[in-house]
Amino acid sequence: MTARIINCPPRHGQPGAAPARDGRGLAPVRRGGPEWTTLAPVCAVVVAGLVALREPANPGLATAFMSAALVWLLASVRGLAHWARWARWAAVLLGGGCLFWPDPLLGAAAAACAVWLWPRRPRYQRPRAAGATDRDREAAQAAGMLGERRVSATLERGLPDGYVVLNGLMLPQGAGDIDHLVVGPTGVFLLETKTMAGRIECDQDGTWRRTRRGRGGTPYAAFIGDPATQAERNIRAVRAVLNGRGRQSVHHRDVWITGLIVFAHPDVDLSVGNSRVVALVLDDLVATIVSHTPRRVLLPRDVDDLIDALLADGAAGVPAKQSAQAVVELALVLPALLAVVFGIVVVSRLVQTQMALVAVAQEAARAGALATTPESAARSGVDRGEQVAANYGLHRERGLVVALDARQFRSGGKVLADATYTVDLADVPLLGWAPSPTVHAEHVEWVDPYRSGLVGP
Repeated sequence: MTARIINCPPRHGQPGAAPARDGRGLAPVRRGGPEWTTLAPVCAVVVAGLVALREPANPGLATAFMSAALVWLLASVRGLAHWARWARWAAVLLGGGCLFWPDPLLGAAAAACAVWLWPRRPRYQRPRAAGATDRDREAAQAAGMLGERRVSATLERGLPDGYVVLNGLMLPQGAGDIDHLVVGPTGVFLLETKTMAGRIECDQDGTWRRTRRGRGGTPYAAFIGDPATQAERNIRAVRAVLNGRGRQSVHHRDVWITGLIVFAHPDVDLSVGNSRVVALVLDDLVATIVSHTPRRVLLPRDVDDLIDALLADGAAGVPAKQSAQAVVELALVLPALLAVVFGIVVVSRLVQTQMALVAVAQEAARAGALATTPESAARSGVDRGEQVAANYGLHRERGLVVALDARQFRSGGKVLADATYTVDLADVPLLGWAPSPTVHAEHVEWVDPYRSGLVGP
């Protein structure tokens, strides 16, 4: 009996990993459906843009709020759960900090954002009854797991000491999991387990066919796929790992990997002499491994080094590499996205300023048209224009200029109001270097002799 059987636990989200349940047997269900992870950060970005449009008293906090929302959005799209979680909490805390700004509308928007973004506890529900397709899939998975357990038990009973068996190993370049990997004095063996009944054949062109008989004895074709291609793909994955980690520990010599397709079902008839990968029944497995003549006998030290290399790479896997690549992509894309977002903020400020100046010019001209003399028209028009501009957050100290031309102030004449404002972009991150644009608006108001304060013709 071999002394070492290593069962690699399945990762979350992989076949064989059961969903977590609470003590009542209820499975957690994500609130709001699968689109929640993208919808929430999108709302955060929108609210953050609205916050920045208000020209807050603390632009640094607004910038941090928008940056956290963008990082959360990108991390959610890229599947970076760790980054998304920290960015979500940052957006919640910064959104709550917006409450300290002296602006009721801004505080209400930030409070709503903080409540909406607050992490929600998962709700639980009882699993629904499976349909026919689900039952068939579950039956196939159960049969596959049973076959893998039979293979593992056979290896444990039959292999002599000195062999190590890895069950369910995950590797970066492999598709799914590797059913079994045997490392011992006679070499490295990759086992692809198939639990299929019936007659299985492999044609000269490598096409696999499986034939079963129905209840009435009528033969029919059943699915089998291409086990040889699947085994070869996994062999390349294991060889890549050994070339990267194991070559230095096995005296810089190549380790040959032998692929074996094991049919574990007791009611199987094989005719697979044309297969590129050796295919056999379960009863012949141990004898094939032990009697194999390797290119070089592996010493116990070599076996241990190879097992350590495979387990180290299987523990790291693709997610770490993908996460590192995604972080680099995030670092490259984030500045461009921030520039686009803050560019939209600048355009929105210009549009809001233009609309405010139009209202300022209209009110200034109307106030001037109701005066009694040209001098009072100019004075009242400017005063009224500055009063309206203050309601929009535009002040003379920040670049507001209101002027009224009353040279044609007479009965049936007109007055011209002109409003100009210089938009300061110094508080906009990434765009503070841009020159401050000037926005202009004017309005002409006719002097109505029946409404104005003119005396005489």
